[in-house]
Amino acid sequence: MILRNVFILILLFSVNLWGFNADQIFMKANKLYQAKEYKEALELYLKIDKRGYASEDLYYNIGNSYYRLEKLGYAILYFEKALKISPGDEDIQYNLKLARAKTVDKLEETPKIFLTVWWESLITLNNYSGWAFLVIIFLVLFLVLLGFYFLSKRLLYKKYGFYFSSVLFSVLFFVVIVFYSSYEMETKTDFGVLINEMAIVKQAPDLQSSDAFIIHEGVKFSCEDRVGNWTKIKLIDGKIGWVEDSAFRKI
Repeated sequence: MILRNVFILILLFSVNLWGFNADQIFMKANKLYQAKEYKEALELYLKIDKRGYASEDLYYNIGNSYYRLEKLGYAILYFEKALKISPGDEDIQYNLKLARAKTVDKLEETPKIFLTVWWESLITLNNYSGWAFLVIIFLVLFLVLLGFYFLSKRLLYKKYGFYFSSVLFSVLFFVVIVFYSSYEMETKTDFGVLINEMAIVKQAPDLQSSDAFIIHEGVKFSCEDRVGNWTKIKLIDGKIGWVEDSAFRKI
């Protein structure tokens, strides 16, 4: 697995908060990883993570470290975190695929119509921040061309301004819809990954409830509801049940 050496951080705290230098720790962790000291490297990566730093490179390297230590649940969790920030990253997608191939449960997704598959593939090409940036770009271009139409005194320029601004408005409208769908998917739907070796999913949020089915480490699911310390989950094959919060981590 290829290690990420570039450390681009989204900082939630100051870079040198209380003398904490994330860049130096990250590079030290990389050297430990390259020396196959995976446990020690992971400890340093997690030290950065616990300080509130978020980066696809950091999450990617944490995922690699967990993978080397054969902790598939956490490896998949952090690859998913990295992919959430950078959906189109092929390295992250590949390593996530490798980790999933080692899981016990081979779930088949409930069949979807072509348009649904196409739409979900489209909105996950980028995160909602990326789509928001595109909305701003197309909005600026639209306003510039609209200005051409209203301010130009030459008929030819007015025609060009009207034609291209009309086309851009259609594109802008479409990108806004994609942005909104991406935002809804990322902020309104929670996903989790099982980190325990195994979990017995219940039919109700109670240990005395009947067993629904069993899932194993690394399984990803959507979080539908929560009661006490229980979460209602839904697998990609449509199965629904309740699992204790301690058995998984949210992406």
